[in-house]
Amino acid sequence: MYISRLQLKGVQTIDSNKGTSNDKRITTITELLQGIKAVKLFGWVSRFVSRIDKLHESQLEYKWQVALAWMKIHLVSSLSPAFVLATTLAVYVIVQGNKLSAEVVFTSISVFKMIRGISDFMPQVFSWATHGYHSLLRIESFLDEPDLQRLEDRVGADNVPGSTEIGFVDAVLSWGSVETKADSANVVGMPCFTLKNLSLRFPAGGLSLIAGPTGSGKSSLLLALIGEMTLTSGRILLPTARTPSTDPVLGDLTGSGLAISDIAYVAQEAWLRNATIRENILFGEPYSQQRYEE
Repeated sequence: MYISRLQLKGVQTIDSNKGTSNDKRITTITELLQGIKAVKLFGWVSRFVSRIDKLHESQLEYKWQVALAWMKIHLVSSLSPAFVLATTLAVYVIVQGNKLSAEVVFTSISVFKMIRGISDFMPQVFSWATHGYHSLLRIESFLDEPDLQRLEDRVGADNVPGSTEIGFVDAVLSWGSVETKADSANVVGMPCFTLKNLSLRFPAGGLSLIAGPTGSGKSSLLLALIGEMTLTSGRILLPTARTPSTDPVLGDLTGSGLAISDIAYVAQEAWLRNATIRENILFGEPYSQQRYEE
């Protein structure tokens, strides 16, 4: 039991490392699929393939280590009953000075055979407990993640309900909380992406264009308006409305009765018709070769 416990503790450590490696592999594949356009344009395919291959090899190595550990556990579980029986009979004869008879031998074998069923089942119980404990740790780490900022923490306590202003006032925004950013900086070796000193207002009822190179923070600027980024200083201007705390549907969701009014984020996605490239470019307009080639 004690040896199996030590071996299972090693399996738990390897299994935890395997889960971390699997998470990294899935995250890398997700990033590749989500940003496949940029990956193809910048020629990063070979880099991503190399990263995924290394993570896959690491995961296979952990699986092999787990298989070897379980092989040792089952080997010990299979040999331990015979070893314990032999040790017991040796102590009975050598230490206590008793005479070994057929009655004692066969009775001992019968008793240890009954106990063996329980001892063989114990590694499986430890295995279930190990996997359950590891799953609980993963759930705990997820539940310990910082919550999103409340609406009043982003718009400020002096926000006027009914205002139609949209923008930022001396805002500094980053992905994740300050604690998360510090942890990621230690692991990755580089700070998180941050938008600093934002002071702008979008005209109400007008069309605003945000221009910039890839990765400059255009989408992050829009995601910051809906609370996806963490506001570390400054203020965000949003059209808010005062909601009654007795509302059976909304209630007092933010603690101050504030709610975002008439705002939505639509991600950039190409809308293509089930037609040829030319028909998608023309989009119902008559074909003009000169204009089309321009």
